[in-house]
Amino acid sequence: MSMTIEIDARGFNQAVRDLVANVDKDAKTVMKEEMGLLVQRCIELTPPPHGRGGEAAVSRDIQKVFMSISDMEEIAGSEQSTFEDWIKRVKNPKLKARLEVILATGDLAAMEAFLRNTAFQRYTIAVGVDPAAHQSQRNRRGRVGKVKNRIALFRHETLKPYIKLVMAHVGRAKAGWMAAADRFGTRAIPAWVRRHGTKDGRATIQESPGKIVLEAVNSNKAIGSLDAEARIVQNAIVGRERDIRTKLERIIAWNAKKMFGR
Repeated sequence: MSMTIEIDARGFNQAVRDLVANVDKDAKTVMKEEMGLLVQRCIELTPPPHGRGGEAAVSRDIQKVFMSISDMEEIAGSEQSTFEDWIKRVKNPKLKARLEVILATGDLAAMEAFLRNTAFQRYTIAVGVDPAAHQSQRNRRGRVGKVKNRIALFRHETLKPYIKLVMAHVGRAKAGWMAAADRFGTRAIPAWVRRHGTKDGRATIQESPGKIVLEAVNSNKAIGSLDAEARIVQNAIVGRERDIRTKLERIIAWNAKKMFGR
C-alpha cells in the first residue's frame, strides 16, 4: 500500500504564509525549506526510532517463532543439554535406534509422529527456517505477538542468516521519505535509512500562476500499515506548525527591536 501526502493542512499552510511575509526570501525557497523540515519530522516519526533497536526487535520476533531443537524446554531444562544427549538417555534400545535414524536422516514426519505422543507435542519440527512461517505470524504492523507453537529447527544454523537477512530491511519504511528528503534538502539522514535509497518514494514541485504545490510520496509497502496519515504525517504537521509559530515570534520580536530600538 502506498500513501500520498500533500501539504494542505490549513494551520501549517497559514504558518508558512506568515513566515514568507516576515522573511527576506521568496515563497518557493521558504516552502522548500519547510517541506524539508516536515519530511525530516516524518522520518523521525516513522518506526523504528533507532536502527539498533529495530534490529533487536527483528531478532526477538524471529526467535519467538523459531528455536533450535536443542533449546526445547524439556531438553534445555534437564541434565541433557542437547536433543542428541536426550536420545542417548532413552532406555528402550529399539526406540533409541529409531530416534537416532530419525535424527540422522531428518525424517520430519517420523519425528513429528513421535513428538505428538510425548511432552514435545507443542512444538513443530522443521529442518531449517521457512520465511513463510515467520511472515504468517506477523501482525499488520509487522511485529510478532504471542506464538502458540514455536518451530524447533534441526538445522539451527539457518536461523542467524535469516535474522541477518531480515535485519537488512530495517529502515525501509523510513526510506520511503528519502526521495522527498533529497528533493527538499532534508539533512542528517542516518546511514541505516539512507542505505535503502530513494526507490520507495518520490517528490514533486508543481508551479502555476500564483500557486506552488509541493508533494511527498512514501510508497513503501509497510507505510500503509503504520497509519501514516494519522500517526506520522498529522503529528509531523502539528509539530512543524508549532515550530514555525515559535520562529515567527522570534522574527517579529527581532524586527520590532530593530525598528523601535528596544
